[in-house]
Amino acid sequence: REKTKQRVKRARASPRLYMKAVLQGYRRGLGKQRNSTALVRIDDVNTSGDAEFYCGKRACYVYHGYKMKRCVRWNQAPARRSNTRAIWGRVTRVHGTSGMVR
Repeated sequence: REKTKQRVKRARASPRLYMKAVLQGYRRGLGKQRNSTALVRIDDVNTSGDAEFYCGKRACYVYHGYKMKRCVRWNQAPARRSNTRAIWGRVTRVHGTSGMVR
């Protein structure tokens, strides 16, 4: 009996063009932490060589606020109103040898 290949049904037709990551903390010394530089662990990146690829790429932290904030074309396009917000940054360099980036 032959096994039939089953395709996984996806919600989107195109492949994902971003990598998921976790905000691990902030760059810090023994006495204080520097909140301007975040440390990010990217999924499936385990070496500093792999992390070099992401240097110069943009990073986005997406979160939900409590209130809707005014956005572009607030009155003309009410469908755009949302409490979802984003903070943009850029990967500057590798942090350590296990694939973390700043």
